[in-house]
Amino acid sequence: MIKTEDLTHETVRDFVQAFNDQDMNRLYEIAPCFTSNAGDLKGLRSQCTGFVAVEEADGGLTLDGFTAQRRHPVPMRWEFTVDHYSVEQLRITTDVPVSSDTLHKVLTELEEDIPARAAAVRFAQARDSDGRTHPKGTARRMRLGDHFFVHEWDKGGLGEIDWIVTSEKADDDVFRSVRSPSSGDHDDRGGGARKVSSVSSHLELELGWDGDGFQKATASYWAKPFYWDAVKWYGEDRTLTEAYIPQITGTLTLTGPDGAAVSSEKITVKGDKGPYRLVFTKELDLSALAPGHYTLSFTHAVKKGGTWADAGKDMVKLSDHTVTFTVGA
Repeated sequence: MIKTEDLTHETVRDFVQAFNDQDMNRLYEIAPCFTSNAGDLKGLRSQCTGFVAVEEADGGLTLDGFTAQRRHPVPMRWEFTVDHYSVEQLRITTDVPVSSDTLHKVLTELEEDIPARAAAVRFAQARDSDGRTHPKGTARRMRLGDHFFVHEWDKGGLGEIDWIVTSEKADDDVFRSVRSPSSGDHDDRGGGARKVSSVSSHLELELGWDGDGFQKATASYWAKPFYWDAVKWYGEDRTLTEAYIPQITGTLTLTGPDGAAVSSEKITVKGDKGPYRLVFTKELDLSALAPGHYTLSFTHAVKKGGTWADAGKDMVKLSDHTVTFTVGA
C-alpha cells in the first residue's frame, strides 16, 4: 500500500488527495477538462469513494489499487493522461489481479479512514437552515413546545444539515456545573514550620447558554485566608499597611481534547476589605471550540500577605484546582 502523500507524480498525487477528500473545487482546478470512461468528475465521484494505491508504474501515471463502490472494495487500475499539471483523461479498468493479503491491508483505509475524512469535509462545508456552518456536534438550546431542549448540529432524517433535537431538556440557564474539589474546599497551610497561615479555596465552572442559545462557560474562584493566633484560626482582616492585605497569584489554563493549551493567563487577585475573600470570575468563549472534553485548571497558586507578612511567614502554596467539562451535545 502506498500513502497518497508518497505518490511519485505530483499532479496525480494532488488529484487522488482531492478525490479522497471529496474536494470538488480542487478537482476542477486540477482537471478542468476531465474525461474518463466513468464519466465526468461528478460521475466518477458518484461511483467511487476513495482510492488507495498499492502499486504505481509509468512514472506514477498508472496506479493499481482499490476504490470503494457502495462501500465495497473493488480492485482498479487508474491510468492518467496529464498535460501541463492538468489531468486531462483517466482510463479505468477493473480486471486487476490482487492478493487476499493486499486486500486485507487496504480495507481499513477504504472502509473507515477515507469515507470518514470525506464526510468530515462535506460536513464542514455544509450550512444549516440559517446559512451558517458549525462543527459537527455543536450544542444549542432551543425551544420545542413548552420546554427548551439541547439540539445538536447534525444530519436530519432526510440527510439535511440542521439543528436536531436530543432528548435532554435545558430549561435551566445553568446546564451543568462542576467543582474542584467536588465537595468542600482545599485547605492548605504554610507560614513556616509553625504553619501559621492557611487558605481555604475552591474552583467552580458553570456551563450555560448565551443569548443565541449557544454554550458559554463561567469559571469562579473563591478563597478565604486565615492566620493562627495563640489558640485558634482567624480570618484575615487587618488593613494597617499594604503588607497586611493578602493576595493570590496563579495560572488559569484551558486545555483542549488533544491536550494542547487553548488559553493560559496569569491571574492575581487581591483582597478588597476585611474580612478578606479573594475571588475572581472568568467567562470562557466556547464559540470557536470544537466539541469534546476540556479541562480548566488553576495551578501554581501562591498566597502572600496578611497578618504574618512582617515576620515572613505569610506564604502558602495552594493545591491545584482542575475541572473537566464537555463542549457540545
